[in-house]
Amino acid sequence: MAAAFCLFLSLIFLFSPFPAQGEIIAEIKQKQGEDEPYIGVNIGTDASNFLSPSDLVSFLQVQKINHVRLYDADPDLLKALAKTKIRVIIGVPNNQLIAIGSSNATAATWVGRNVVAYYPETTIIAIAVGDEVLTTMPSTAPLLLPAIESLYSALVASNLHSQIKVSTPHSASLILDPFPPSQAFF
Repeated sequence: MAAAFCLFLSLIFLFSPFPAQGEIIAEIKQKQGEDEPYIGVNIGTDASNFLSPSDLVSFLQVQKINHVRLYDADPDLLKALAKTKIRVIIGVPNNQLIAIGSSNATAATWVGRNVVAYYPETTIIAIAVGDEVLTTMPSTAPLLLPAIESLYSALVASNLHSQIKVSTPHSASLILDPFPPSQAFF
């Protein structure tokens, strides 16, 4: 079971694929009053022999992991993360982008079901819209910005837009010439 667990958790450091990550990190540090780096994990629930949500949260707490990115909005895991002070980024799976990017009502329903229902007991700090959409599903790229805008509008309607950020993770392959970093470009 530990091997399956390790396969589906990948450590993320301060170099996450979120374009607005710098803003999120600065805001977290300001709220925490800490300048120390942190370790977080990416969690996907599409696995067999996965730890129960309560066991997973206990493991995170024992390991002093206080930031997670969920690849989807698993209700049991969101409930288990309540009152833990673990900061959560909820992912919108790629297969939901078309519906959310095409309908403000669908985005509002998604935010109501997956964010409002758990916040503030679960410390949700951001929504990650899609997963490397530009490189894995280029045909849905035109819906990425409308999905982000619809989700942000739903957060505004719920009065959560100042507490919860909206971003999208991208593959590092978007950086065409990564070295030296000072001369990298997209």
